[in-house]
Amino acid sequence: MKSIIVGDWQWILYEEALAKGFKYRQIEVIPFKTSKYFNSFLKKIQKKLRCGILITKLNNDLLSLCEEKKPNFIFFQRPELILPNTLSRIKCLMPKVVLISYHNDNPYIQNFKGFKYSHYFNCLPYFDINYVYRPSNVNQAKKIGAKNVKVLLPYYIKGVHNKAITEEKKYDVVFIGHYENDNRVDFCNYLLDQGINLKIFGTGWPNKIEKKIGENIVPLRGDLYVKTLQEAKIALVFYSTLNEDVYTRRNFEIPATGTFMLTPQSEELDKIFIPNKHCVYYSHKEDLLKKINFYLQHENERETIAKTGCELCRKKFSNFSISQKILNDIEEYENSRSY
Repeated sequence: MKSIIVGDWQWILYEEALAKGFKYRQIEVIPFKTSKYFNSFLKKIQKKLRCGILITKLNNDLLSLCEEKKPNFIFFQRPELILPNTLSRIKCLMPKVVLISYHNDNPYIQNFKGFKYSHYFNCLPYFDINYVYRPSNVNQAKKIGAKNVKVLLPYYIKGVHNKAITEEKKYDVVFIGHYENDNRVDFCNYLLDQGINLKIFGTGWPNKIEKKIGENIVPLRGDLYVKTLQEAKIALVFYSTLNEDVYTRRNFEIPATGTFMLTPQSEELDKIFIPNKHCVYYSHKEDLLKKINFYLQHENERETIAKTGCELCRKKFSNFSISQKILNDIEEYENSRSY
């Protein structure tokens, strides 16, 4: 079986991670990298405006690649630069090809609507399978005309997040993530005021938080990100209120590293991680403080939950597992359609 993955190909989290999963299943993967078309400031303007000769060239080049390689399926990661006519022409050339979209952001919320996602919305009816990030997006996509809409969960990356677990713990509590103008600053301030030894890593954090903890807040990536998580007794999760998240990729990366996870209460995540067995949930900042203090003082309970969560996550939620789900969905679709 042969595939094309269309996307930026700039982060190992997305196209590359799924490609590794497909290759493990003996699927040939041909990358189509949209980022190469926008390698200067002036070219990036066309990308931002979603129009121009480079957008046309990108779509024509994709069509030519499809005609040459004749893939069985094409996976589009955040297809914001793809034109509906391109998908229609691909289907005319190869009626049996399976076209798949996936958007891991939340383009359906009111503040994000506009020309940025106009091509994506217009393309939705042309895809055979449409993956969305969260359950609330399913009906939202269907209202726009998308068919065969499914949730594709986040995942950890095999070989990156599931390294051998270290026994040494340097930090009591860590949060690794970007700043957002929601309750995370309030929560972090509260924990610091209550004397919690909290380490924060990420981008965009305001100076007042840096002054409070007495050091610059820096981002962590790759091995250092994993190493820092493994050296923490407790790793915190905050959800993006802007994106209306009910889980985040860190909900799968943290347990995969073998670290104890404290995450906001979520009915959707409850269906995956059993409370107090695979992770611990909190509902407000006082509840979070209480649970931090309890699990810092009760190492055996903390490590048991971390171990159980790790075993579940490593077994079911790797990029390899998610790639297999996509292949299963393709097979189901092919068996159900008629020509």
